[in-house]
Amino acid sequence: MLTSKLPYSMQTPSPLRFAAVLLGAALLLNSCKNDDFLNVDSKSAVTEVSAYSSETNADLVVNDIYNNLASSSNDSNQNLEQYSDNGFCAAGWQTAQTVVRAGAISPANVPNGPNGMWAWETSYTRIRKCNLFLQNVEKYSANFSASWKTQRVGEVRFLRALYYTYLFTSYGGVPLIDKPLDSTTDPEGLFVVRSTIDQTVAFIVADCDAAAASLPATAARKGDGRATKGAALTLKGWAQLFAASPLANPGGDAAKWRAAAAANKQVMDLNTYSLFPDFAALFMQENNDNQEVIFNKEYIAVTAGQSKEGTYGPVNVNGVTQGWGNYAPTQSLVDDYLMSNGLPITNPASGYDPQNPYLNREKRFYQSILYDGARGREILLLPALGATTRLT
Repeated sequence: MLTSKLPYSMQTPSPLRFAAVLLGAALLLNSCKNDDFLNVDSKSAVTEVSAYSSETNADLVVNDIYNNLASSSNDSNQNLEQYSDNGFCAAGWQTAQTVVRAGAISPANVPNGPNGMWAWETSYTRIRKCNLFLQNVEKYSANFSASWKTQRVGEVRFLRALYYTYLFTSYGGVPLIDKPLDSTTDPEGLFVVRSTIDQTVAFIVADCDAAAASLPATAARKGDGRATKGAALTLKGWAQLFAASPLANPGGDAAKWRAAAAANKQVMDLNTYSLFPDFAALFMQENNDNQEVIFNKEYIAVTAGQSKEGTYGPVNVNGVTQGWGNYAPTQSLVDDYLMSNGLPITNPASGYDPQNPYLNREKRFYQSILYDGARGREILLLPALGATTRLT
């Protein structure tokens, strides 16, 4: 008869061997309690404690919020004028042509606007960054001086108001979130009801008022791009003016117009801003941060904005393709410019001659419109008949 013997490892263990196994397991489990060496700080991310450990570090958080400011710099696809009756987008593949002018807007393809100004998720991501800063700057308040904290909180409340204004001017009343939401600790808190237009405007105004009370009248350093009292009051006036307009105020509540007027009068009373004397040179680099600028997004030279000539300029110059022609003025905009005597071209006393439509127009016309016979960059511009984007 054949017999077999189990391998030693599969035989019934002796009591001593079983006890030894239990003791080893117990020692192993006990050693797992001393696993601090496994808790290694991430080398690819900044911790909250580190981010708010000093004013220098926390400034980087604020800078990131500023960096989220909407900008049309180099944005050829979603310039607001392309959606209006003031400008014509010549590039047939652009959103202004394929969606807006084609009348093809649907819930699935609503334009995001310049740098996501109208994008729901993008806007609330920016707002969350503001809320996180406002929460953490209080949590780590001992690390900051009172003056630094006052100004930075004012700046971030201004930025939060600005991001909410983007949403308000796009959608009317929106959910108002003033603290970071956490799906793990408060999942029900994620469901925030939509506020009314009046509630949304009141929230924006409150942030602007708080910011204006905390911010200096002028930037400490020219060109730093930081918000000021004038910026906060101007944003307040803009939001209230939009709220008073027929779109948001169909009942014509006169009190809303008075509130908007009072807010904008506050800006005027600062006596900080005035018109720049040379409109043609207003947007030249050497005139950045001039007396007409209330708030702007700053860039290091030649890092952004340098492609506008290509995306907005004429498609063809002297037979050579030069751009996309995405910023061509419509005839209705051209006709809106006044004559040099200040009268509209529709006034018989204006002196307008349909056979010489570009003669004796106001100064801004010659500084803004490329027309048949205009001179730009020492080139005589002669648009081809019937073309809006070709210069020969």
